[in-house]
Amino acid sequence: MKTLISILGWVPVLGQSLKIAYVAKCANDALSNVKMAEEGQQNTSAEYISDLADDLYREHVEPEVSGLGLPYAVTEIAKNKAIKILSEGIKKKLLSN
Repeated sequence: MKTLISILGWVPVLGQSLKIAYVAKCANDALSNVKMAEEGQQNTSAEYISDLADDLYREHVEPEVSGLGLPYAVTEIAKNKAIKILSEGIKKKLLSN
């Protein structure tokens, strides 16, 4: 994916789309690093999920996003998409436990 971005990243519409897809892939990869909390912490699940998704984004996805050189507006779209993917993945993991 990084190879495609390095080759086609300069293309105005396609490049931005590839970069956002890469951010989504990074978010999915970050889900494999999540460790679930104990049952007591999960009781405040909405806040817990939001905090965990933000932490995962900052730790695993944000370094990749900052290296892509996206404009601010596109960066915010990518961030929101990544956090949504992370939140949904965390919810699925919570339900499967």
